[in-house]
Amino acid sequence: MNHVPVYKQKQVLIGNDSGAESQRYYAFPSILESGDGNIIIAYKNGTQHALEAGAPLEVLTFDPVQKEVVSVYTVDETPGRINQNPELLRMPDGTVYMYVDAQRGGTKERLGLHVYRSTDEGASFHSDPVFPQVGDFVFGYSFDDAVTSDGAAVMLAMSFPELPGAVRAVHAIRSADASMYWQWIRSGRGPNSPGRSFSATAAAAGSRLKKASAIWYIRMIKTENLTPIFAAEPWNYRRQRRISRR
Repeated sequence: MNHVPVYKQKQVLIGNDSGAESQRYYAFPSILESGDGNIIIAYKNGTQHALEAGAPLEVLTFDPVQKEVVSVYTVDETPGRINQNPELLRMPDGTVYMYVDAQRGGTKERLGLHVYRSTDEGASFHSDPVFPQVGDFVFGYSFDDAVTSDGAAVMLAMSFPELPGAVRAVHAIRSADASMYWQWIRSGRGPNSPGRSFSATAAAAGSRLKKASAIWYIRMIKTENLTPIFAAEPWNYRRQRRISRR
């Protein structure tokens, strides 16, 4: 009898065994390793992909050695707010930040990035002020980041027509002081994008804009000598591989 090697195991970390009508919609996880080797997972606990009346923001900590869930808790459950697309980022000083795409319940209207901060390896998160305006823009959500060799944090963030800046585009921003102050670097469209902008067709294809934007930035980083800003070849390649599989 031939034995098929086991190369992948599946473990359900959160959920229930009841009927489909009572299942929750756990979505948009962001994952970060804690200092003690556990895995911090932030996610939306909703009822559908979007447009529900509200959706709490939760954090789960998982022990990959014992294969056990250490803790699960709710960070935010403000009525009428959808907590979409959380993004975890560890600053050089060890502080873990979480940037959340807050949306008005029942709509896809962005309220601006909400910020949460943890100084205890994700055991608790506390609300910080709303993410500041950077240059001309207020951002709706962030979706990738890296820490450079000189200790700066760089993040890709997206602006939307309903927020100040009034444009749907992806921007590179940078903080050299652990999120106290953010500097705008470059946008995927506009006067400082080197002759490039998204066509009306691409803008209308909303679900594809994020993918197109990320590919544009990967090419920009590799061809326009901006790699030192991101200083993260694994980030570039990981992002490219992730996109190519979609």
